[in-house]
Amino acid sequence: MDFEEIGWRLQELATSIPGYIGYSERERRREADKRLRMELARRYDEQRMRLGDLQAKLVSRGQLEALDDLERAVMKLQRFVDRLKTASYGYAGWFDAPTIREEELDQLYTFDQSLAEGVVQVAQRIDGLASALEKGEGIEETLDRLTATLDRLNTRFDQRRELISRGRKLPPTDLLEVLEPPAPPSPAEGPLATLRPKDALTHAGTDYLIAGKITYASREGRWYAYLLQDGGTRRWLRVGDEGPVICEEIELPLTTPPPQILEVEGESFEQVGHSSATATVEGPTDRRRGRVESWRYASALGEWLLVERWGERIVVSRGQAIDADELQLWPRRE
Repeated sequence: MDFEEIGWRLQELATSIPGYIGYSERERRREADKRLRMELARRYDEQRMRLGDLQAKLVSRGQLEALDDLERAVMKLQRFVDRLKTASYGYAGWFDAPTIREEELDQLYTFDQSLAEGVVQVAQRIDGLASALEKGEGIEETLDRLTATLDRLNTRFDQRRELISRGRKLPPTDLLEVLEPPAPPSPAEGPLATLRPKDALTHAGTDYLIAGKITYASREGRWYAYLLQDGGTRRWLRVGDEGPVICEEIELPLTTPPPQILEVEGESFEQVGHSSATATVEGPTDRRRGRVESWRYASALGEWLLVERWGERIVVSRGQAIDADELQLWPRRE
């Protein structure tokens, strides 16, 4: 972990939580903690009210079978909101320490980010529940998923409290699970997912050395990008649900979020996806992690455009999907 990665997390939180100032200034740490908790409590309470609306709809329709389970989910979310509003740490010397160690700062920002992203997760679970209630099927399963999400958020908040009040840090493997819970199987998994820096591959008669690998992980799954080098030529092989794509970085001045439609050299690209993920960047000798936000575009001609925001840096790539059979893989020998 380094301060560049911590900076990425801080910037992402500042973007999603208005007024978020982080914990570098000792005099403002308590203020930063309270501001974060109050804003998150407000957002989670909005989701609780959505559950209340679903309760009222069930009663009006006479659909009472799921009412008790839904009531338990409402109460669980209400308790979580109350905990956010009234958190007490007792005497926590962490707030008054002259400096905070890098490892502790990283863990706290990780917990904050996880709680902020949890609002979207809860909203998605409620969307699924509303759909299940309309269809009259899958209600128990969607309620179970909502409850599991709320339980996980309560655990994260407990762990965050232990870090602040007692300095109890999570082991690195457990911390990884905070932002990277087990992902569902993805079509990207397979031989192309196991390539590593210093492996090689051949495409269209050209041999490339794999100079780097990026593994993206979110709750939707995993996907990969490989930096390919042939002399002075640099290309990327991206492997995701849409299959392998060979692409190159291009110059395209943009701000984020980018527009729904982008024009590149007379070709129109329409936005077809948006995601935020943890990215593990591997080179021949080093490895680091950060956060990346990306927007995917497709054209009527079958080309792809990818816009990625790495902190303050925006990278745009343009490419064409290929068949996996067009690639010959040459793993390095140990």
